[in-house]
Amino acid sequence: MENALTRFRWIGVIMLLGMGSVHAESRSTCDPWAAKMDSVQGTVEVRLANQSDWHAVKLDEVFCPGDSIRVGAKSRAGVILINNTLLRLDENSVITLTKLSKTTPSLLDLLKGIAHFISRVPRSLKVQTPYVNAAIEGTEFVVAVGDDKTTVTVFEGKVLTDNAQGAIHITPGETSVTNKGEAPHKVLLAKPRNVVQWALYFPPVFAHAQGNIQQAQELLSVGRVDEATKLLTNETGPQADALQSIIAVVNNEPANALQLAQASVKAAPQLAASHIALSYAWQANLDLDNALASAQQAVKVEADNALAWARVAELQLSTGKLDAALHAASEATRLNPNLSRTQSILGYAHLVHSDIDDAMTAFNKAILLDQADPLPHLGLGLALIRRNHLAEGRRQIEIAASLDPNNAIIRSYLGKAYYEEKRSPLDADQFAMAKQLDPNDPTPYYYDAIRKQSQNDPAGALQDLNQSIANNDNRAVYRSSLQLDQDEAARQASVASIYRDLHFNDVAQSEAYDSLNTDFSNASA
Repeated sequence: MENALTRFRWIGVIMLLGMGSVHAESRSTCDPWAAKMDSVQGTVEVRLANQSDWHAVKLDEVFCPGDSIRVGAKSRAGVILINNTLLRLDENSVITLTKLSKTTPSLLDLLKGIAHFISRVPRSLKVQTPYVNAAIEGTEFVVAVGDDKTTVTVFEGKVLTDNAQGAIHITPGETSVTNKGEAPHKVLLAKPRNVVQWALYFPPVFAHAQGNIQQAQELLSVGRVDEATKLLTNETGPQADALQSIIAVVNNEPANALQLAQASVKAAPQLAASHIALSYAWQANLDLDNALASAQQAVKVEADNALAWARVAELQLSTGKLDAALHAASEATRLNPNLSRTQSILGYAHLVHSDIDDAMTAFNKAILLDQADPLPHLGLGLALIRRNHLAEGRRQIEIAASLDPNNAIIRSYLGKAYYEEKRSPLDADQFAMAKQLDPNDPTPYYYDAIRKQSQNDPAGALQDLNQSIANNDNRAVYRSSLQLDQDEAARQASVASIYRDLHFNDVAQSEAYDSLNTDFSNASA
């Protein structure tokens, strides 16, 4: 499922930055530990090996081989295994850390529920389920265990699914279904990425709400989209329309999102949430000016609404209004320092001003306040990379990808991090994934062109760069005109370099002149 929200959410901030980890106290019960809790939403419990009682877990708690983890209803959890595999668990899931090792293949039992895996080490993990086993080969995939079958869907790499009745390999875009007592077989899903809809992130629009509206927003915060939608169908009025608009944005239905948000504003012009929802809808429809105007209107009607101020700051960052963004972000945190969104935006405001220590402090606070929000993890990753801690920064961006698997923007920057680490073909896989998730974003085409040029593929690089230039106007949704011009100039200079590699010197010179005309101050031009 293409995620329209990823088309505009953070790139205006991110491209201003260079490329964060949370350092919290952890309680170790074994040496070495087998897994660590990375995010907790709702009810998440552990049962220690050889014990019968379950107890609640907390962020950064560590686990040993033989421990079991279960996730309750309307809950989610993120786990980092010792072999650096990232694991996200849906509600009503149960796993046992059967055999976890950093240097030898590991074994994990998924007894029921759904798990999303990101692993970059070939043959590092085997997942056992009641009906089939899945052996990974450096990949990203989802395993779902139902009452009488197991489904495995691959997004990247390759997985071997096998049981006593047979075995098959599945590759990106393929799904294996294994019914009880039968051999695994392949099926074709119309939208394979819908299998991770439960893991997507929905931005909040209500700082305070009541009744079904509050319940629906809470359901969205843990990925229960169908349940939230069902609850909202019994509601009428501007608050329900505002939430329905956000759902439409995330589901890549911009026209429907705009219609719902406009109806919400018309019915309740003094409700900040209506204007906040409208700002997201305008962005989904590629209209940044109206998006910012809507966010500013939210502040006018509710001057003490911290979410509204954070939204204004986010859009001002996206348009290059850095000082104004810092002021708005500071006002948001003054009004409510206990909202993850206000701390995240404050972190980005500090980061674009090169106040990295303050930025990391804000990002860490944001993660503690909302452990499922990918935005502060992405910010921490960028901050760490700015400080030349590439591996740690890349790890944070991987965590962000685990927290919002269908986010094209995160995929582009994860690919860039892999490229900087010289980890081929992981970089190419992420760029391809980002292009599929959002074909209108120029970012993955631009970075993939750089990758291809560095691998002596100037023809392929030229094709991607031309597509990036063609898509460049789409960046107006989250970048200012000046930054657009600078981006276009950099891309034209890159085109000139590629034409030179192709020995088309006259064309290269022409492209270089075009780049200078676009932005005379551009050094590469």
